[in-house]
Amino acid sequence: MRLMNEGVLATATGERNDARQVPVVRLAHVSKRFSNGTLALEDFTFAFPQHGFVSLLGPSGCGKSTILKLIAGLNEPTSGAIQWMGGQSQQRDGRRDIAFVFQEPTLLPWANALRNVMIPLILSRVPWAEAKSRALEALEQVGLAGFESSYPRELSGGMKMRVSIARAIVERPRVLLMDEPFAALDEITRFKMNQDLLKLWQAHEFTVLFVTHSVYEATYLSQHVLIMAPRPGRAYARVAVEAPYPRDEGFRGEPLYHERCAEISALLAETSHG
Repeated sequence: MRLMNEGVLATATGERNDARQVPVVRLAHVSKRFSNGTLALEDFTFAFPQHGFVSLLGPSGCGKSTILKLIAGLNEPTSGAIQWMGGQSQQRDGRRDIAFVFQEPTLLPWANALRNVMIPLILSRVPWAEAKSRALEALEQVGLAGFESSYPRELSGGMKMRVSIARAIVERPRVLLMDEPFAALDEITRFKMNQDLLKLWQAHEFTVLFVTHSVYEATYLSQHVLIMAPRPGRAYARVAVEAPYPRDEGFRGEPLYHERCAEISALLAETSHG
């Protein structure tokens, strides 16, 4: 565990000196005050590592979703800087820097699964044949081969979220932002989606920034869990989960998993008294 001191830039990586220690995006002393006067984020400083899996965990209203929206460019910081490795976020070599998976699948109801996944490629003017091929591949990677012609109304909640994830990865992003994507799913489906997400992350080597309210989900998925203090949001502590990948259901029964869950829960309790 590492407490987050004011003004300290914490890179959520191990001790090895390799390329993965280079941050893909860094937020430096970022604050966000909305037009209604709400200070959602205050002096937030953190560097998210290349190819890392970091979960943001904290009480409602602590700025977790705000951080993702700032990184995605959906909002602008009131103060501070968002710095990208190699310059500003942009599309290069057919890869977008950012893809966003929201809590709701946000699929077009009049388009089938294939067309929903093709949308970002079509908007990027990728040739139709290539867009279709890449969309079919993405659907297969999320376990939906054979459901290309299905419409959202014909899919379960978990399947709709898989389409949403396929749409996000089809452009091969460097950073995948996920805002409580599995919160509405039943526990069995959620566990399966957790496992499948880890497989996608390892296969594609993007950076995942994952917002959740679940200590158990954050511990299972993440290399590092960033614990947020209540509004105005601040980075309070970072907990490393040292277990190697791939992880399976057996990890949930291991002592390390339970130790980290207990540690993270205790830190969350500290933030509510701070």
